[in-house]
Amino acid sequence: MVNQQNLKVAVIEFSDIHGRITDLGKFVAEELTTRLFLSGRFQVVERQLISKVLREQRLGLTGMLDEKSAKKVGQILGVDMIVTGTITDLGSLLKLNARTIAADTGTVHSVASAVLVNDGQISKLMGTKTEPGPGAVKTLKAATASKPAVSNHAGNSRKANSAGGIIVKGRLLFDGKPLSDYTNAAPRISIYSPGLAQWITPAFEYDPETALISLRVISEGGYSCEVRVNADHSNPDLYPGDYKGYAHFSAFAASPPAFDIDMERIIHLSTPEDNGVPMAGWGAACFNKIIHEAPIHLNWEGIDNDVYYTYTINRTECDPFAEKELVTGDTITATSVNLDLAPNKEKEIYLLRIVARKDGRNVGSLMTHGGNGWGWDYRFRVVR
Repeated sequence: MVNQQNLKVAVIEFSDIHGRITDLGKFVAEELTTRLFLSGRFQVVERQLISKVLREQRLGLTGMLDEKSAKKVGQILGVDMIVTGTITDLGSLLKLNARTIAADTGTVHSVASAVLVNDGQISKLMGTKTEPGPGAVKTLKAATASKPAVSNHAGNSRKANSAGGIIVKGRLLFDGKPLSDYTNAAPRISIYSPGLAQWITPAFEYDPETALISLRVISEGGYSCEVRVNADHSNPDLYPGDYKGYAHFSAFAASPPAFDIDMERIIHLSTPEDNGVPMAGWGAACFNKIIHEAPIHLNWEGIDNDVYYTYTINRTECDPFAEKELVTGDTITATSVNLDLAPNKEKEIYLLRIVARKDGRNVGSLMTHGGNGWGWDYRFRVVR
């Protein structure tokens, strides 16, 4: 049984009874994401990453999630629970029905409900609908709006350039210590604005000596925050040695939040292939052309002392894409392992993930790049 302290949770937008997503459905999901994260009891999957993964898998998801879809989503995202629900318009009232779904079985684990007065502000949120399209994640369209490029700036500080708004203060941490203990590189910060329904680059200031950040949001509400730090300028952004982190926060003028963002370092895989450069043959699903002979030797650089590395190898079909089974995996302190994997069948690949943890927190993860994209895993085929 999964320890509730370590439950990994994905929150999906709430829909109406016809499967349509409104701005209120997005807002409820955003608020739930923030509150689950701030409780400290759950690992909450970044909702914009959920959107990206589901779009890649061509899954159209709403609050009306069936058992088969729930199991597939749980398998792809590696979550224990899925939180979702419906919002029903009863005229002067709205009925919210929420449920948690066990990802391994697709069955309902728990339920809750609430009634809201349908006032003018809520009616406005209910009025904007996104029609779900068959086989596409149109219900998540707003959440997957592309992020604008970060504007140029002098030094490591970005000044707030508009009056008003709410100042949010935070700190970048790695292994529980200020990120400035490890690098003075300036961060790139993006936040998802529910009001604008897109990722934006906020005005912010960063102190490279203390890793303290101060950013400005223009309105109250829940926000997702993504931070990238290119600590190794010998390679592009989000390559080995760089850092990335995510957080959620709610901004209210009466009580401006202060929050920490735990950063993870990108793990440097050296064998069977170096992820410090774009990989020849890299590709998604069956477009992947990376082939190795068994046995496979995996080797990566250590993050720090007293770090545990969890690696998993999943046998994955790619037409359509579906992770079928966990072939092998373990949690070890070593940074290498030999694997005697069976040859892949036609239209089948192996998918490797590595996550580093220390003192109960994530400190590293694997990422790979190719000429046509990037991914949070290493995909390959095995032949004899």
